[in-house]
Amino acid sequence: MINRLTGKVVVDGTPREGSYLRVNGPSGDFVWEARTNEDGVFGFNLPQGTWTLLAFAPGAENHTEQVELTGDKGDVLIELKSS
Repeated sequence: MINRLTGKVVVDGTPREGSYLRVNGPSGDFVWEARTNEDGVFGFNLPQGTWTLLAFAPGAENHTEQVELTGDKGDVLIELKSS
């Protein structure tokens, strides 16, 4: 079953356009990478499982987060801090 993982990246509480999201699969292998839109929003179509997201943006600290997809949609807020 394919799920939709969506979310938003904010830096110090403000949505950040052009942030990068890298997705690593359950085995740790790189799967996909995307950039956020003007509202800081991103989206991926992924099968159920545990996924690791690495978020980074210019002038901000990197952030890694694991996401468990068990239903047809998951939503996550990724909060970065200025470096």
